[in-house]
Amino acid sequence: MKSRKIIGLALALGAAGLLLMACPSTTAPITSASIDSIGWWMENTPSDMNPDAHLSCVVDIYLSGSFSASNITSAKIENDNSVWIIEAPSSKYHSNGRYIEAVFIYGSATSYSSFPLGTFSATVGFANGSTAKSTFSVGAPGKQSTPYTTVATEDVTIVNTCPALKRATVSTGSILDKTNSVATLSFSVTDNAVHSGYVLFYDSNANLVGISKRFYDISTKTLSNIVKFGTLNSGTTDLSIGLADIDSASTDSSLSTTEFANISYCRVVLIDGAQYSAETNSTWDYKSYSGKSTFSAN
Repeated sequence: MKSRKIIGLALALGAAGLLLMACPSTTAPITSASIDSIGWWMENTPSDMNPDAHLSCVVDIYLSGSFSASNITSAKIENDNSVWIIEAPSSKYHSNGRYIEAVFIYGSATSYSSFPLGTFSATVGFANGSTAKSTFSVGAPGKQSTPYTTVATEDVTIVNTCPALKRATVSTGSILDKTNSVATLSFSVTDNAVHSGYVLFYDSNANLVGISKRFYDISTKTLSNIVKFGTLNSGTTDLSIGLADIDSASTDSSLSTTEFANISYCRVVLIDGAQYSAETNSTWDYKSYSGKSTFSAN
């Protein structure tokens, strides 16, 4: 999203590999083209959510100038060790926001949990032979530009990487009080980079029903009222979430009692963000999802 923090770029190594590039058959005049900015975020997902992607990076390359999607013939991300080719970049170009979006996969549920850091470059090629390029430096979760030097993983030690933001473990005994329309749950995690988060609510068919308010209130710089106990990033945190605290996934208003009654399970999402002094709900770099936690109805 263009409204996301635009600060730098980090890329995930591994399963993505080199992908074939598709060239469009038609072109339009190009008078200018450049990379305006690059948005990115890292995700750590459990195997019950996405068995093919344990760690991944979403990259948005924002472009400016006079060109059309058909003019874009190549796009890549690289560092000193590897190159990642974005397959068919013209098909991944969003004309409404003027950006190319790609997802890179790094590791699996059984591999080490770390992201490469440091300086990366993005290069976009156009049909007239011109290229646009920009470089960025990326830090670890909770940091802006100070990467780790090494990290010992369960398999190997890799230079200039950092661990992923840890996933929350949701305790058993989550309650959905349909009479009073209140959901109560507890989770635990130990990771100083965790700054905020929210809860995603789903029905029994895995449809997203609602999204809770953030755990950290950026207007007051304190934990929000749904956090009843805990510090978010150390030990156990208890949550109590009512209708007014959940935005409907299908409307622009709070969840209705009917929608609340259809909730079957949830996931706790954790994010960093304390590294940004001009904080908004979009200023974060790393995100993690908990495993599925089923509610007991009351």
